[in-house]
Amino acid sequence: MTAVSARLPAIDALRGIALFGILVVNLAGFHSGISGAIGGGVADSATNAVILWLFAGKFILIFSFLFGWGVHTQAAHEAFRARYLRRLLGLFLIGVVHGAFFFSGDILAAYAILGLFMLRPVLCDWPVRKLVRSAVILLSVQALIFLAPFMLGMLGTNGDASVGEYAKHSAQLYMTGGFWEVVPQRFADFANTLVAGLFYGWGLVAMFWLGLAAAKTFAEGGIAAARPLARRIALLALPAGLVANAVCAVLQITVPGKWALIAFLVQNALFMPLLTLGYLAAAALILTSRAADRIVAVLGPAGRMSLSVYVGESVIMSLLFHGYGLGLAKSIGSSAGVLVCVAVYAALLGFSHLWLGAFRMGPLDWLLRSITEWRWLGLRRGREVAAAPAPSLAGAHNW
Repeated sequence: MTAVSARLPAIDALRGIALFGILVVNLAGFHSGISGAIGGGVADSATNAVILWLFAGKFILIFSFLFGWGVHTQAAHEAFRARYLRRLLGLFLIGVVHGAFFFSGDILAAYAILGLFMLRPVLCDWPVRKLVRSAVILLSVQALIFLAPFMLGMLGTNGDASVGEYAKHSAQLYMTGGFWEVVPQRFADFANTLVAGLFYGWGLVAMFWLGLAAAKTFAEGGIAAARPLARRIALLALPAGLVANAVCAVLQITVPGKWALIAFLVQNALFMPLLTLGYLAAAALILTSRAADRIVAVLGPAGRMSLSVYVGESVIMSLLFHGYGLGLAKSIGSSAGVLVCVAVYAALLGFSHLWLGAFRMGPLDWLLRSITEWRWLGLRRGREVAAAPAPSLAGAHNW
């Protein structure tokens, strides 16, 4: 099995971009809990439409692609299977803490479980063609799952009232409850979200496999080798994906319940993956252009400590929007909320530059890497990796 362990700066920059996209998508969860509904005036409705159009669902797929790319890098190490399983266990534990205490929409725990589907492709050294073919099959399965209620005539017009009441109660508790009052509710919301994420997780695994296929093809020579393919994909997927997602987003905001739900299902089934591929292709072109060095210099540090930044976003946003913090959910809508996202991301981006000036990796990234290696690693720059094992580390891992 051939793998490349070198870290590509352009991949870190792409992670940095995806971190902002994920923060914007998660705004609804911090504002309104699992209902994800932010009401308001024309400006808020327009903002919601833009988020549905350009952000929702796309950046989690990009991160899934990058997860697969990262697994290829990890496969260069000896004892890959044991290291990778520790990594997944650690990722799951971090995800549970994150989901219970900061953000019920956590994706780390789902990645940890779905990441098991990477073992066979890596250990059996699946060829690129098999990875791509298998990913297409999984995306087709996910599309059928999303479209099944529509095709079978199972869509109701009023929805499930009990689910609506549950979501309303959850959102109200986030707005008014103290921290320890909110934790049990948030953990229950996290558990529901995790189950749903696993049920609809076929697309995430498909993107894992596409990321692995891309890394096997392009990692050794750098992503500049992907430019011809990226140009063809961008020309096909980007315009079609932008138009199709725009139509679905407008329908979800402007039409009554049943048709909005149909637009949502069709968008998730067909057009989110399409635009995601367009984004990835466009990113490959941009990150191999003359502006690449500048983009990497600005966004790369956030991508290098992506786990710390991702969890940091949740910590700050929960303190800003929930009742035990500033309670912004009571007073602002999505248009102002996006400005808050920009400010939070800018602050964490600046922090990542300062932190990596003194340390080798982000604090949570260091913790997971230490668990993966099963020894304490040196954190400060210039400090060698500690040779002594870390007996106090219970099984866990790095994302």
